Amino acid sequence: MKYTYLILSFDLLLLLSISPLAGQPEAFTVEPVAVVSLEVIPDSITNFIVVLNEVTGGCNATGSVLPISTPVLRAERLDPSFVELSWREFQRYPGNDWFLERRFEHLANFVIVRELSDKTMREREYLDRNAYEDKTYYRLHGISVEGEHSYSRTVVVGNTTNVKQFAIHPNPASGFTTVSLPGEGEAAVLNVVDGLGRTVQRRIIPANGVNTLSLDVSALRPGSYLLGWTNVMGHRATLRFVRL
Repeated sequence: MKYTYLILSFDLLLLLSISPLAGQPEAFTVEPVAVVSLEVIPDSITNFIVVLNEVTGGCNATGSVLPISTPVLRAERLDPSFVELSWREFQRYPGNDWFLERRFEHLANFVIVRELSDKTMREREYLDRNAYEDKTYYRLHGISVEGEHSYSRTVVVGNTTNVKQFAIHPNPASGFTTVSLPGEGEAAVLNVVDGLGRTVQRRIIPANGVNTLSLDVSALRPGSYLLGWTNVMGHRATLRFVRL
């Protein structure tokens, strides 16, 4: 199979022919096909047409530098606090920006978790610290040098382990509620976070072997909140509750 690539610099167009060597799938021959000065092109460079030829057919792209193949993203929860993201290597052009994005179930928009450098893209995996107890959605987002957008298929992971270990009752609540804590009664911090990501209440929990506590939510505005627990070893758990 032979591929033809066009590389665009500030003043030159370089056309390369790339072919794998017979019997050596990891080895390639690279041959320059043509070098053209942009000064001889009468129209805007955004009007150029790149033809990517394959034995099986071909792919035409007009002024586009998005990936030739769509990235495939996978997500797997390793434990209540971490999600492993991995993706299959795919052909892409220099100059594109790629981002790993995440959205929690109760939020409307995706946010950037990490900007993916070329090195990270080649490593093809990323460990995301995520203790959210409900569904989390992930995707890869690419932006070309011309501002075009490309997305991987969105994948989803849950976190039912947090619900079994970490509980609040009653839920919804308007006054005092009882929190069942994960762990073995070690020192920890309990944070109440509102829908804008602001910590609106914090409790320091001493290492006293107690696995339950009473939490007063009467001062909170009605709405949905996240209750986050972090112990001294960095283990985390999260759940959602509603203030009536």
